[in-house]
Amino acid sequence: MVIASLVNLDALDRSSTLGRVISEQVSATFTKTGYQMRELKLAHDVFVRQQGELMLTREVRELARVHDAQAVVVGTYATGRERVYVNLKVIRPQDNVVLAAHDYVLPMDRNIRKMLWNWQQGHRQ
Repeated sequence: MVIASLVNLDALDRSSTLGRVISEQVSATFTKTGYQMRELKLAHDVFVRQQGELMLTREVRELARVHDAQAVVVGTYATGRERVYVNLKVIRPQDNVVLAAHDYVLPMDRNIRKMLWNWQQGHRQ
């Protein structure tokens, strides 16, 4: 299984520190439960942009093919005034069927705001 950095729902070609942290946490959780996760940051032939591993629907099949993955984890987040809404999906790449989905809400605290602020301020980490 491979996972891409979560992307901003309002800018699907961009991620943030928050999106990368969530994808790392999700990958760790899958690994702890026995799934084999592929580390995209180490691959040289994976679609990578400055903001992280960004996944669009048309790229799911190619990424799965290159990494011989049975499933791909993709996700988005959307920011509100007081909350961040996160959505994750496990997709079967052969036909883009959603095998599993999970959504949750994070409070917009100072830590979350900082991870989003880094992206908004010229991607300074």
